[in-house]
Amino acid sequence: MTAVLETGETLSGDVLIGADGIHSAIRACMLGPDKPAFTGNVAWARRGAG
Repeated sequence: MTAVLETGETLSGDVLIGADGIHSAIRACMLGPDKPAFTGNVAWARRGAG
């Protein structure tokens, strides 16, 4: 995966994690302009020993 930044700099890696929120620019680039649909899942949490 290679990401090209606005400055022209390129960053390469094995994966790209788009953690830029519900209106993700990464999601739109990868999957198109469809709007996300509410699934009922609002949070994930891990409980227990490490």
